[in-house]
Amino acid sequence: MAPEPDGVAVPKADPHRLELVGPLQDLEFPELCPACGAKASGAIDIRKVFLNTDGEDPRHVLAEVRVPFCDNCVAQHVQEVSERPRVPAYRFHKFLDLLLVSIWGAMGIFFLYVMIGVASKGATIPAWILGYMGIACLVFWVIGIRRAARVPWYERVLPQTGVTSAFDFGDEKMELFEKSRRSYAIRNGEFAERFAALNAEMHPSRNPPSGRWKMILVLIVLLAILAAMIIWPNSGMS
Repeated sequence: MAPEPDGVAVPKADPHRLELVGPLQDLEFPELCPACGAKASGAIDIRKVFLNTDGEDPRHVLAEVRVPFCDNCVAQHVQEVSERPRVPAYRFHKFLDLLLVSIWGAMGIFFLYVMIGVASKGATIPAWILGYMGIACLVFWVIGIRRAARVPWYERVLPQTGVTSAFDFGDEKMELFEKSRRSYAIRNGEFAERFAALNAEMHPSRNPPSGRWKMILVLIVLLAILAAMIIWPNSGMS
């Protein structure tokens, strides 16, 4: 296999994988580029969006971490980003929502039209009231149009480039009463070895699952037994 040139991100199909315990903010990085292995002199903020379906209402979660890269890979990343089509902040695709919101605009124009007729007859106070109502409806219309047409924030997060995919990570794995875990896939082998060594304290083998949940479960069972002992004798006496 040909050697990997310094300063050039060469994608590989089989990255080095590992799992660590703890948040992204606690990670330590070697002064190497995870894409090519050259000395890191810059950094790139890697942002990924995950869909959290643990609760009743699914929600999108943003994960972000700043990873060191060499200057050449940073320049390659910037070039890839510049060549991608820009994600618009607004998109008029929800026609039903826009139609419903337009009712506010129609009401605002109607109130202002009536205000002109009332004001021409000398009714100052009713004209002021109609004017305020018309302006308020137009303000609600503008706010509604903006909300209906705005592209959600999670759709505006750019996908990974060929450079940033050299340091890939998965979604947080949360368990009851336990620390969060996350898997990582790193392209450069030397970076992966040093990265694992720097974050050795976050390795799952050094963070075994605690027995807190077992203690809580035992406590709940004991409380249930105690409650049953108190309730049942009283019910038998009655």
